[in-house]
Amino acid sequence: MKNKWVRIGCGFVLFVLFGLIIWVGPVVRDLVKNGFLDRVDREEYTADRVGNLKALRTALMLYHESEGIFPEANGWVDAIKPRIASNGMSEAEALRKFDNPATAAKGQIEYALSPAVAGKFEGDLTSKAVPLVTESTGTATDRWAIYVNGDVVDGTKKSRSSSSELK
Repeated sequence: MKNKWVRIGCGFVLFVLFGLIIWVGPVVRDLVKNGFLDRVDREEYTADRVGNLKALRTALMLYHESEGIFPEANGWVDAIKPRIASNGMSEAEALRKFDNPATAAKGQIEYALSPAVAGKFEGDLTSKAVPLVTESTGTATDRWAIYVNGDVVDGTKKSRSSSSELK
């Protein structure tokens, strides 16, 4: 009697597996045929001054939102590295956001966190028109910055809101 139930149980399991193969097989075939299971290509980052400053501000604001304060000036880069990448972007591409496209140097941190905001809560700032991140290279008249309120300004204090204004 025991062998009879084992054969019935095995037959039932095989029936269910065969049914799943018949049901799932066409779905998997369609997914492969339409490219849904293909490897996703990584996004390549195209750097510009405004884009880099906005990306750094976004990462700093995400840090502020989770930690309650801006990072300290001496460790701000390491603090925001986990927040700098976007979906589909490799870590190496995300780190290019720290490169200043106005200089020839690659792989060097060319931005500085303003001491006026380092380690502070955003609500404690006297104004949101305070520089958040500035370029640490170049002359004072060519040094760009992004403010806590999101305004991007060049060294001559002209506002820049998009990369199209750079051309």
